[in-house]
Amino acid sequence: MYIWTGADVNDQLETLCSIKHEAETALGLQDFKLPLHISLKMSFLVPDDQIDAVMECLTAYCCSLSPILVPVRGLEKENGIVWLRYGECPELSTVHDQLNVLMQDRFGIALHPYDSDFIFHTTLFMDQDNDKLAHAYEMVRSIPLPTTLRVSRCLIGMSPSGKPGDYRIVRTVDMNAAQVSDTVTLEPMTRHLCHALFMDWENDPSMYADPAQCPVYRYDADAVNRFFDKKQEPSRVMLAIMLQGKPIGALDLKHIDREAGECTLSIHLKNDSVKNRGYGTQAEILALRYAFNDLRLKTVFADAVSRNIRSQHVLEKAGFRFVEENEGFRYYRCNRPENEDQ
Repeated sequence: MYIWTGADVNDQLETLCSIKHEAETALGLQDFKLPLHISLKMSFLVPDDQIDAVMECLTAYCCSLSPILVPVRGLEKENGIVWLRYGECPELSTVHDQLNVLMQDRFGIALHPYDSDFIFHTTLFMDQDNDKLAHAYEMVRSIPLPTTLRVSRCLIGMSPSGKPGDYRIVRTVDMNAAQVSDTVTLEPMTRHLCHALFMDWENDPSMYADPAQCPVYRYDADAVNRFFDKKQEPSRVMLAIMLQGKPIGALDLKHIDREAGECTLSIHLKNDSVKNRGYGTQAEILALRYAFNDLRLKTVFADAVSRNIRSQHVLEKAGFRFVEENEGFRYYRCNRPENEDQ
């Protein structure tokens, strides 16, 4: 898995962001699907068994930082790219250097060649078609820009491929955070996270049509490996529900049919300690955004055992609508907003 870090400046560049999206639509340019940000270092490949440790290291480091004022240099068009460049900023340079040292010393992650002469920037457009790029540059070059930006929030993203446009934000970290957020995030489920989740798992009788059929759960490493391997299929996205750096549940988008624009959502929280606290609702809302905005699906289906009122309430709070009840299950669907009446 590739990991990337950046500083969120999207809310300080709203006009630029709006025109950027207009240009992407009009010219057929790639949407990177990320908020406007200042890259803090080049993305890097992390082995599955180190992902959790790297994420915790990055989170702790970002929490320790104080907000930084970054001077804006202006918009520039280079070969194959239009970006917003920033002026000299010793504090930002220190962050970049410290991130390099952290990743090298603690995890043996080699320095990327570009990190040795790093240029702080916000990428707007990338394309090999110079005419398109020139047109896009003309659309944004006259937009008034602030003279400085205040960096106070870090973003951490992941991608299985490391390709532009394939990253998604998995963690948002406020600098100088006084306390850990009570907000969940979704991260790609790894084998390591899967084991961490199931080590203190408890089966929930309410998830079974017949509670008497609910078995007592006992952790078995081989069984978890088989479970994880079985889930690795093209029509499924397997996600970990994360709270304060630890997995508290699993959420799958399964039976993905890109031609029909549909999938089915399933969700399970690990035990009663994390239930009835709003985490399931948060996770489902994030999953719907991912299904609609990233996967570009039109409809997400879900179901719940008829007697499991709690799961039904979670689905309804997340935006699902009841469709029908059949053979002990209640079935729901949620349409992408622009397809609500279809």
